[in-house]
Amino acid sequence: MDIVLCDDNIEELNKIQAVVEDAFATIPDIHIYAFHEVEEMMHCMEKTDVFACILDIEMPDIDGITLAEWISKCYPQTYLVFCSKRDDLVFQAIHKRPIGFVRKNHLETELIEITEILKKRYENDYKRFRVPETDMSVLLQDIVYFESCQHNILMQTVNGIKEFRGKVGELEKMLREQGFIRIHKGFIVNARFISKITFRKLVLENGRELPVSRTYYDSAKQQYLKEMEKMIYG
Repeated sequence: MDIVLCDDNIEELNKIQAVVEDAFATIPDIHIYAFHEVEEMMHCMEKTDVFACILDIEMPDIDGITLAEWISKCYPQTYLVFCSKRDDLVFQAIHKRPIGFVRKNHLETELIEITEILKKRYENDYKRFRVPETDMSVLLQDIVYFESCQHNILMQTVNGIKEFRGKVGELEKMLREQGFIRIHKGFIVNARFISKITFRKLVLENGRELPVSRTYYDSAKQQYLKEMEKMIYG
């Protein structure tokens, strides 16, 4: 699992790398890669599993905002952090749903705060869901939603569908604190994969639509907003 840094200013890139490497020194599964050219970074991301990207906004070939759009489209589960000398760019950056914005004139203090958030996200995201009455386990971050099907549960993951015996109500109690939202008597959805919720339907990041019932709409909307706050502010 990797964290990728990109800044065309090599001196500032080295500073960012030093802070991040120090923060994650006790987590052996995390590898830090630093790039001062966007194309090299994009090439790296195609070959590895990236947990988070820390991006300079003002870069000559491809700016950080445009780069973030590509990352969000190709790797939607990757966390984004922006760095910039310009405070006014925070309003433009926030639309890309970053978990943080680091001002370069406060680089060390603010980046340390962001790395603490990332560490907590890593600990939470890489928890595993152990399928009841089986030896099978799945990363929570890979589960898109659960669907009730008679006496069984269909678990839709990023790698396909798995089926097991169970009840949605029991799953709701088990996973509510892990960012999963009950939207219907037959559906529980991972908030990280939600694009939007309306009164009648929920739209996933991949465009697929799931039903939202009147019974669960208000609580689902409220919980979704809370989960979004966690994603942005930690």
